[in-house]
Amino acid sequence: MFDAMYSVPALVPFALLYGTVRARLEPRDSERGYTTEAIVITGGLVLLAVAVLVILYTQVKGTANNINTTPPTVP
Repeated sequence: MFDAMYSVPALVPFALLYGTVRARLEPRDSERGYTTEAIVITGGLVLLAVAVLVILYTQVKGTANNINTTPPTVP
């Protein structure tokens, strides 16, 4: 019946009002949120990303320290 209200143009405002009131009066789910599994997986991915950044930083810093910066001597 609710879907049929949208097919009659004169009843559309009542259908919108009905839908709004119904949505506000429905009980809210107090158990919303992330699951423990999602939190653990996200934490693991963050730790993995930090480990990759540390490895990249040490590699780049080691390569940068090995660059020869002494000017060539003229014979």
